[in-house]
Amino acid sequence: RDEDPDACGSSERSGLCHEERVQLSCPRSCLLCPDQQTAGARRESNRWRDVALARGLLIDLEARPAEEGTEEACEDTHEQCSFWAKEGECESNPRYMLVGCRVSCKTCPQGKPDDAQMVKRSRAAYDAAVEYGDAYWLYTKGEAQSAEGDAKERVLENVRNTMAYMRDTVLPGKEYDSVRKDCINRHNLCSFWVFLGECEVNPAYMTLQCAPSCQTCHLIDINNRCPVDPNLRPAFVPSAFDAMFRRIADGHFDRYAPVLHRRPQPDEKDGLWIVTFDNFLTDEECDRLVKLGHDMKYERSMDVGEQNFDGTFEGHVSSGRTSENAWCKEECERDPVNVAVTERIRNVTTVPVENFESLQILRYTEGQYYERHHDFIDHQVGMQCGPRILTFFLYLSDVEEGGGTGFTDLGMEILPKKGKALLWPSVLDSNLEQKDTRTHHEALPVKKGIKYAANAWIHLYDFQTPNKIGCT
Repeated sequence: RDEDPDACGSSERSGLCHEERVQLSCPRSCLLCPDQQTAGARRESNRWRDVALARGLLIDLEARPAEEGTEEACEDTHEQCSFWAKEGECESNPRYMLVGCRVSCKTCPQGKPDDAQMVKRSRAAYDAAVEYGDAYWLYTKGEAQSAEGDAKERVLENVRNTMAYMRDTVLPGKEYDSVRKDCINRHNLCSFWVFLGECEVNPAYMTLQCAPSCQTCHLIDINNRCPVDPNLRPAFVPSAFDAMFRRIADGHFDRYAPVLHRRPQPDEKDGLWIVTFDNFLTDEECDRLVKLGHDMKYERSMDVGEQNFDGTFEGHVSSGRTSENAWCKEECERDPVNVAVTERIRNVTTVPVENFESLQILRYTEGQYYERHHDFIDHQVGMQCGPRILTFFLYLSDVEEGGGTGFTDLGMEILPKKGKALLWPSVLDSNLEQKDTRTHHEALPVKKGIKYAANAWIHLYDFQTPNKIGCT
């Protein structure tokens, strides 16, 4: 932009654009801006190109440490700057944003204008802005990429390939309209990770967090990333759900000492089952699962929060849930005790292990609780995994006082006992995608002692496969 468009226009007409001071203050009138150039053509007399990066008018292609000697302090002057920048205000309202929100708009001075290395970097950024046009500006909304060591040239090659992809595919394609503004690299090592092959090895993370570098911007849309296969086989069809519980009632698993706390009346539609197994786990298995939870590190439990840009959902710390949990993944999931317990649950429920979430190991200390809630997650209806249909809850310790599981609408409380398991449905037998509102429940406060437990949540369809690619 020209500093004074009226004065700059007269300078251009007066033939003053060869002067350095005029080039710096009137780049647009002097036809020096990147969008006024032709790729491949070079204009040597362009002082603006040499200082644009130092002045924060261009954005560096590489992540670099902050340098001393910047012209002025750089800061956001409003707490909403980051939000406004994400909403595109740097482009829509540049007069305010490029001055008042310099950190969020990435317009901070980058270093000393006359330093030879800074001039070289500024020219490289300028040339990229000329060659890739709007794709350069879209690309630089994301994190600048670290390019160091032996991989430097390969990383920079990915940077160039990424801008070409955004120029030739993302910007002109109408199918990218809904995801274009969210297609940014969210980590400064994205291009390096591409060099290591992480787009293929770790698609759940890379597809979304490094979408430009992996060239997967279209997959930010959860409908493209996670199409539902109409031929998927559900764990149950209507009425077979009820049959699973009847197998328990008919004595097939008496070795686990089942107790029927709730069962349907004869010919009752959608009758409710709630079952405990008093001897489902050995003391040694309970102790091992508790130890695995410590190994994985217990952290504050979270509820489902707001939806992210990619269709996934944030975790949300809630005052209604004060317990701690650890997810039994990777080495924990391969532990022989976890494998044996999971197989036991599979045998009782007849549901494939692929439909199970990783075991969530819980710890409730004195005074901790989880208020009335339901395990059914509405937004999972229509997703590849389908909703949670069953909860198989494991009690891993005795509790001196309190810590029961209360079914608030049924007036029922199940007391904790080491080795006991509790099984209940989250959906109706007649419609396995409809919440059974009767099974709202709560973890009552622990009054004395510590309660260890674990959730095995079971889905209508395969959960593990879509979970690996960010589709749950």
